[in-house]
Amino acid sequence: MTQLRPLSALIFAVVLLAIWQTVTMQSLVPAVLLPSPASIANRIFTGAGTLLPNAASTSLVAVGGFALALVAGLGLAAAMALSAWLTRLLYPNLLLFQLLPKVALGPLFVVWLGIGVPSRLAFTTVVSVFPVVIGTLAGLRAANPGQIRLCQALRASLWQIFIHIRVPGALPYIFAGARIAATLAFTGAVVGEFISSDSGLGHVIMNAASQSDTALVFASLVVLCILGAALYGLVGLAERFARRRWRSR
Repeated sequence: MTQLRPLSALIFAVVLLAIWQTVTMQSLVPAVLLPSPASIANRIFTGAGTLLPNAASTSLVAVGGFALALVAGLGLAAAMALSAWLTRLLYPNLLLFQLLPKVALGPLFVVWLGIGVPSRLAFTTVVSVFPVVIGTLAGLRAANPGQIRLCQALRASLWQIFIHIRVPGALPYIFAGARIAATLAFTGAVVGEFISSDSGLGHVIMNAASQSDTALVFASLVVLCILGAALYGLVGLAERFARRRWRSR
């Protein structure tokens, strides 16, 4: 049954693409509104000289922002898990900050950090950090109370309890938050490029849309999907590695 799941998804995707191709071949929808899958694939290959360097620029910002979000999120969650006072101080403010529309913050980062990579990195980090904080904090709080009391009875230090009890149990939560953050990182990078950038796939999409080059817009979206899936897959591999390592300790 497990092997059938990816096969079913693949078959469903192929069927959708076949329907899409048929609709566009019959000219039921103008190509400027919905190009065919074949024309999108052709645009990816013919536009590789444009797409590849801009994809590299977007990936740099997305991966960098994701890494910063991990560091900041793990640090904040660990601090709040170890201090009830910090939790009362920070948690409500984090929730309020998350409720703010992030797009509205983009121009502020441009004012503070300029139109270069730093502002887009900061914006991507802000967009991605919340799931890491919430997932990690939930995992650290879900530690088995009985195991913690046993360690305390054996006079284990707070740090030993944190490393050997709380962190291993929190790994599924941490990586669940990291997966969500990975999907948001490319969103943040592209939105940052919409706001202020002269490179990146977001810049390509904006220019292509202004010229009604819909095939290039879709080609850029396909590349973004591939990059996002690659980062998501790397997070999954990191989770497997981390679980094996903690089990062997």
